[in-house]
Amino acid sequence: MSFNIKENIIQSGLSSWQISQITKLSVESRTIPCEEKEPKFEVRPPPNSSTFDLFVIAIITLGIIILVFGNIKDKAPLILLLIIIILTWMYLNKNDEELAIWAKEKDIFAEKHRRWSSIKTNPLNIHTLTLELSSSSTLKFYGIDFNQIMRAKEEIENSINDRTRNLNFNIDALTINSSDSIVTIGSNIYERIINGDKNKQEQIQKPP
Repeated sequence: MSFNIKENIIQSGLSSWQISQITKLSVESRTIPCEEKEPKFEVRPPPNSSTFDLFVIAIITLGIIILVFGNIKDKAPLILLLIIIILTWMYLNKNDEELAIWAKEKDIFAEKHRRWSSIKTNPLNIHTLTLELSSSSTLKFYGIDFNQIMRAKEEIENSINDRTRNLNFNIDALTINSSDSIVTIGSNIYERIINGDKNKQEQIQKPP
């Protein structure tokens, strides 16, 4: 949201008002608890061949020795058994690729869970800049960046003391219409942070 201060007039968006109308400025902060459910990774790992390799090698070696040097009349069952073992071993080796994909997904989940834990410990603050006007009406501006909200307050206060100031500045303001929507917006921001929106993560600041 852009603020334009010029010739004793403050303009923001489609609204404008005279600096002389402002009787009081204040900043309040409200903590929005994180009610997002804890992420859970419930995908079972695919079987892998690592624990089966030595066993397969030993069985195949033993089978070959028996076939070559053993005195077995009907070798078909042993050959069939060796074929089954080899096919099973090949199948498990193919699953190693799936295991690598599974491990990557698990790492992504671990990072998502770390972000969830972080915002559970340090929940979001929504800061409100309130302008009280001589007409008994109020203007409210909301943001999650405390420094931006404080800068807006300070710039307006300086303009009240010095009516000749002309300047433009921006803040990342939130559009909030009711108390319920504050919670809804907080939930939306939490969801974006958990899913990896670093910009929102960096903007969460507690007032000093």
